[in-house]
Amino acid sequence: MTRASEIKVLVAMAGVVLFRYWNLVTPNKAAREYLLRDFVQNGQLAAFLVAVKQGSLLLWDVTTGAGTVLGDGVLTAYYPLNVLYLPFIRSGLIVHHVFQYALVFHFVLMGMFMYCLLRELGSSRRGAFLAGLIYMFNGYTLVHSMHLTLVQTMAWLPLIFMMIERGRRMKELLPAAWAGIAMGMGVLGGHPQVYYYAALAVTIHALFWTVAGWREA
Repeated sequence: MTRASEIKVLVAMAGVVLFRYWNLVTPNKAAREYLLRDFVQNGQLAAFLVAVKQGSLLLWDVTTGAGTVLGDGVLTAYYPLNVLYLPFIRSGLIVHHVFQYALVFHFVLMGMFMYCLLRELGSSRRGAFLAGLIYMFNGYTLVHSMHLTLVQTMAWLPLIFMMIERGRRMKELLPAAWAGIAMGMGVLGGHPQVYYYAALAVTIHALFWTVAGWREA
């Protein structure tokens, strides 16, 4: 299959996500729905980003109780893609609907990366596309779609395994380096429980192929 054909499939994957979540990103403000939970209280993240823009690193939040280490956003505050929020800070808060764009974007990443993982493992285009849909729209992710940090972390998991598997097959370090970057993005996504499960799975995967290599030798 040509690269152009693969790109068409990925574009179709993005189209499915936009169709499913159009109510969150539609330009029609009257028809747009607004999520609550993690999408409303973002003052700490906004303050952190403003401080970084001004050349300082905010490590202690004095607005919560007697003070906390960046409140509940200690991990996600350092998520590299957060810099895209900077132009959308108004009156100390990040504009609400921008988080919904971020949610949809990470759902697209989830599907695309799972598709690429299955293709790396030798799956057919239809099988990989179906796997991407299931990963994006399974009950767990849909129920927790209001938790942006969870979706951010889950988006990078298939890429981690894809690069680890590619490095194992090619016996090269560059894919492993990319896997490390993806793991960093996953942990900074901000949902430690999901990342813990992913790290455990990666460890088991590595141990399995290490033992298998010893037995073959």
